[in-house]
Amino acid sequence: MDKSLQEIQRKHLVALGEGYYVERDVLRIVEKVREYDSALRVKFLAEASSLGDAPYCITEICKDGVERVVMFIWDLDDTVIERLYAADTQQFNVLGDLDAKNLQALANQNRRFREEQDQALDISKHILKSPKGTYSFTDEIDGQKRKVTVDDDPTSGPAKVEWTD
Repeated sequence: MDKSLQEIQRKHLVALGEGYYVERDVLRIVEKVREYDSALRVKFLAEASSLGDAPYCITEICKDGVERVVMFIWDLDDTVIERLYAADTQQFNVLGDLDAKNLQALANQNRRFREEQDQALDISKHILKSPKGTYSFTDEIDGQKRKVTVDDDPTSGPAKVEWTD
């Protein structure tokens, strides 16, 4: 073995056996996968069936003893760990989280509707109790303010609405 290969080996490669080497960062990713779940295995697919097939895959030894493919991988980098976290339904309940967010959004929508209804009821009570013949209030719709004037004279027509800036 020439000296330049020995330098590269010391810096970037780890010897696995006679003539077999692996890069340190690849070994680090494999170790992280094993730390995450000891049932997971990272495999190099030396005989990929075509050029379009990924060179690596992660498999899981399931409780029934069958080895199943979890995912195929093109690059062994930190995104592999991120993909494992995102795909792990044992630790993260994606559907439950989605349902909880949807329920929260529905609760917020119902709360806003109740607030608008309470505001309309409050304005109606004030208009009916007011001894004045006209009553004005400011309202906001979609970020635009409007001034609404209600007149109790039936000949004056419907309520007057003026949009303001």
